[in-house]
Amino acid sequence: MLNLYIQHGRRHPKEALKDWGENGPILPNCIGIHAIYGATYAYFASPYDAEKASLLTGWPFYDGDALEMKFSESLLIAKFRDGETGYFGDWGVEPMKYFEDPPLNKRSIEANRSEQSKQNAI
Repeated sequence: MLNLYIQHGRRHPKEALKDWGENGPILPNCIGIHAIYGATYAYFASPYDAEKASLLTGWPFYDGDALEMKFSESLLIAKFRDGETGYFGDWGVEPMKYFEDPPLNKRSIEANRSEQSKQNAI
């Protein structure tokens, strides 16, 4: 399995970084990346892993176990740990043993589903 890592973030796409910028989320259980016709998709080992990644990044689902990665010019758009939108200059995949990050637990995902259901009911 792979971790999809996201690094060198800024709060605005035009922000000039004084250092390497902030790290974004680390997405475990990535099994592949596919780029085609201006779109890039991240595939995960299960729909559960894709849902965790979607919560951490804000990326929409492409398929049951895949998300569409979003870009602004050459910067990857994802969330910072505080939930704010970030623009990242570096991302990639590496074997899971190289990174450790606290996992997003099942309770967080269930709470998000509940909130989405309430919003859809309005």
